[in-house]
Amino acid sequence: MQVNRLGFAFILPLINGCKSAGELIGDSNIYYDDTVYLSPAPEEQDSQPEPEYTEEDLSQNRNALPTYDLLALEPIDVNRSETALFPQWMNFELETSNPLIGYGLSLFEHAQNVAPDFYDLDTLEYVWGPFPNQYTEREEDKLVLYIRYEAESTFAYQYAVLLQNKDDNASLTPVLWGGTNPDEASPQYGNGVMIVDFSSAEQFSQTYYGESTLTSGRFAVAYSVSAFENLEAGLAVIGTKFSDYLSPSIEEEFNGLNIHGTFYHEERVLNFARFNGESDVHTDEGCSFGCEGSEIESWSFDMVYLASGQGRGEATIMDGDATGPYGCEASYIAKEECWNDDIQRQYFQSVQVGFETGIFDDFSDPNDCSLFSHSIKQLPIPDISDVQGPGFGELEALLENGLNERQLPRTERLQ
Repeated sequence: MQVNRLGFAFILPLINGCKSAGELIGDSNIYYDDTVYLSPAPEEQDSQPEPEYTEEDLSQNRNALPTYDLLALEPIDVNRSETALFPQWMNFELETSNPLIGYGLSLFEHAQNVAPDFYDLDTLEYVWGPFPNQYTEREEDKLVLYIRYEAESTFAYQYAVLLQNKDDNASLTPVLWGGTNPDEASPQYGNGVMIVDFSSAEQFSQTYYGESTLTSGRFAVAYSVSAFENLEAGLAVIGTKFSDYLSPSIEEEFNGLNIHGTFYHEERVLNFARFNGESDVHTDEGCSFGCEGSEIESWSFDMVYLASGQGRGEATIMDGDATGPYGCEASYIAKEECWNDDIQRQYFQSVQVGFETGIFDDFSDPNDCSLFSHSIKQLPIPDISDVQGPGFGELEALLENGLNERQLPRTERLQ
């Protein structure tokens, strides 16, 4: 599934140089600008009260937030070769999930670069705003951000983005919320969740402006990341989930779960990715993903690969054009492939399984796969259960029902 028009104007552009300045994102009307927009500096006063927090504590709160590099999956450099199918397929799917992760996290560049507007010593909340939402043309559009420390909570640090109409605190509407438990020794690692609620933003826009954002549904990330030290056993699992997601570029609500990360096996650190979805990924004319004009298939694929490049992929494609010439529902297509460090195909096979089983695309021999000559199913690839734990049940509820008053700031100054 490819989604270009996100319809999420309150989120800042992608971070980490994913797009060049002034570049149009997909077929949307959103442009990337790497300028960091800051709130206007307060007017000079003769005497400024000392903040009720230390810079060390503020830094600790800021560092608790996940980064784009931690959560997003880096595309494989397929420019070295165009022969391998699975790396290109994975990159195509990342055009959906990576921008959504980037949009959500990049808003907190403001919190990383600007001193908080105030700190509530009672609720342990750092608050930024209300400040103008510079990505809309309405003067009444405001944003509020907070980071809160709550030692006894499921997640020690919680953060949120809220929309506000004018200066009306009663209008505060959470549209992004996350929670983290940073690793004590290495704060850049740990576990946590993040959810972006497009339906909440849509309802806010309809209520206060009578306009639609043209995007609805929810997108969530759950992660558990530990460091690899001297190739000791470690694990990184990041799951991204879509719930009834709808945007101008897709006609039907999308629900899907994708997983990626790293794991340690036989003295090697392996990267992995598991994707699934419903889209046009097969035609009789030879199209393998991003197809148009034919039926929709249900599909899933697994990939395992080294940082150097070489890897293996396996896929199952069902329904649609994958049912074979007689439309047998029990029939499906199975694909497997391996490639070398230059992303050049070493082995490929595509098989019609079921009513009329037969190999209709074959290249080389599986023994040419070197390290990846055996099926991925024989590897201990992590699953979403590896990031299950306290708090993830709440995430499922938020995906189904949306963000609510529990994600509002607790400070009395915004009541």
